[in-house]
Amino acid sequence: QGNVTITGYKLNYQSTDGLATGVTYCSGGATRDCSLDGFKNGKTYSITIAASNDPRLETNFGPISDPLSVDTPGSLPNVYSVATVRTTAYSAVVSWVADG
Repeated sequence: QGNVTITGYKLNYQSTDGLATGVTYCSGGATRDCSLDGFKNGKTYSITIAASNDPRLETNFGPISDPLSVDTPGSLPNVYSVATVRTTAYSAVVSWVADG
């Protein structure tokens, strides 16, 4: 069959409770990373990837990868308090005490 040029990828994700699902398309065959937005804290997601040779990323997807399980943190980290603020004529530097 020869080599086929990959033009992009389709990433599907679903939370294990089934309440959150989504699809993201990433163009560029050399791309090996892609952002998935909208995840919620404390959930586990299943992600699959498929490659395409269609420049529009509408058809011609190859086999779907095995699912990858991803856990999101249970909660957001806390910032306890602002420790100092130093200002100049055009900027400010803020320091704080963080959780952990």
